[in-house]
Amino acid sequence: REEAMAEFLQFPSENPSHGRMMPNLGITAEEAKGIVAFLKHMSSIDTNGFPRNFSKMQGAIHGK
Repeated sequence: REEAMAEFLQFPSENPSHGRMMPNLGITAEEAKGIVAFLKHMSSIDTNGFPRNFSKMQGAIHGK
């Protein structure tokens, strides 16, 4: 799965989807692996209840 994501990032026109076409950004294999690693890391973070103790900020412009 991770390899498929990296391949898609490198060669989006060879791996079409049913939505909008992703532009070919010229991403290298190393960059693609780094992006996939970052996305994997971010998806592993437990965000239930985040942010903790959230309340209106003091001096907020819109939250008077």
